[in-house]
Amino acid sequence: MILPIATRILIKPIIMHAETKTEGGIIIANIVKPTQNKGEVLAIGPDVTLVKKGDIVYYTKHAGLEILNNNEMHLIINEGDILAIIKDDHVSQE
Repeated sequence: MILPIATRILIKPIIMHAETKTEGGIIIANIVKPTQNKGEVLAIGPDVTLVKKGDIVYYTKHAGLEILNNNEMHLIINEGDILAIIKDDHVSQE
């Protein structure tokens, strides 16, 4: 378990799966592409005031530290790197 400290936040980037078609017409399935710096808040430090666990947020492009946790890529970012909280977003992880 990763517990962020101070104003740090653990984020799971939201990944979409897409098909790509080559110039020759070959379809390559399941290309993994990160969304536009969008992620789910997994844990927050004790001094975080703006977001809570479970929020879906937009964050700055080069924010934080990428870490591998249980074979999944996560980010640890500062609260100041959160740009917006997305309300009523139906996140699909196809």
